[in-house]
Amino acid sequence: MGPAPLLFVGINPRVSNSNRHLHNALMSDPSTFLELAGNRFYGQHYISPQGLEGHYSAHVRIARQLFPDQPFETIAAVTELFFCASESAKGLPAQRSPCATMYFERVLALIQPRVVFAVGSQAESYLVRRFGSVNSKTFVTWGQTARALMIVIPHPNQRGERLSKWQAAAEAARAYLLADKSLGEPSGPYPSLASDSIRHPMVSASTLLQRSGTPDAQSSTALHTVERSHLQPFKRPEESKAIPKVSYRSTRLHFKRKFIEPLQMEDTFEIVTANATWRMTKADFYRVFPNVLASESYSGSRGEYFYPNPPPQVRPFQVC
Repeated sequence: MGPAPLLFVGINPRVSNSNRHLHNALMSDPSTFLELAGNRFYGQHYISPQGLEGHYSAHVRIARQLFPDQPFETIAAVTELFFCASESAKGLPAQRSPCATMYFERVLALIQPRVVFAVGSQAESYLVRRFGSVNSKTFVTWGQTARALMIVIPHPNQRGERLSKWQAAAEAARAYLLADKSLGEPSGPYPSLASDSIRHPMVSASTLLQRSGTPDAQSSTALHTVERSHLQPFKRPEESKAIPKVSYRSTRLHFKRKFIEPLQMEDTFEIVTANATWRMTKADFYRVFPNVLASESYSGSRGEYFYPNPPPQVRPFQVC
């Protein structure tokens, strides 16, 4: 196992009649367990667009949006807060997981992720409680200085609209990965992060990746991965002097999807109010305001999100 830029954190593996054979094979044969840690089960991909487990459609979708044509196991890993399988996660004391207390930091040190996706509200709650939150952002930390941005995604079984939130989460991760200069300069043949010009567009619910099904077993170990991808930094907000592609007026800091989403990631937009003007690129917006992207107000039918009072993280973008 080795580093990977993406780590997905769920609650626990699930066992049901549809996957009991998987659990039986894992518990009776260590080599099968190791094979699953490499994202294979009896020679077939376990997590992939045509994989054996449809529960991971969100994981695959996000990974492919960021790293097209790369096998899931080369750029992502999956782990759980609890390692024991159950038919349901109900009743599990997620905030007091002995498995996470003992092993989660070891998983982080092994995978060295740059982005940690919390799959569902229980995983989010645990990570926020353990690592804290500053300006609506949580950074998962380990060792002396290592850290990764936490981004929340809806659980695949969550009711309501999920596709746009998964896409928004992937774009927030892309912007953060491109901006994070702590990655340094890697060496070796690494897969490239998809640029804005080739990133996957929103697809309909009929897409191959949007498969229904109940959550089944998940490996209790992080999936086998290889070295992290080569990422190119983009300009910091204070370095951007571009003339805005879009400028609109409002009474407050008001993000409007109809103006922002048609832009390219490097394009600049401007929000003008009576007391202040803010200017940022779409990439800045995705990086700094992942909570806005994931909100029902912005991603849903309203298509907008406003702050009654400007939050601290918008200050670097105020131009007057």
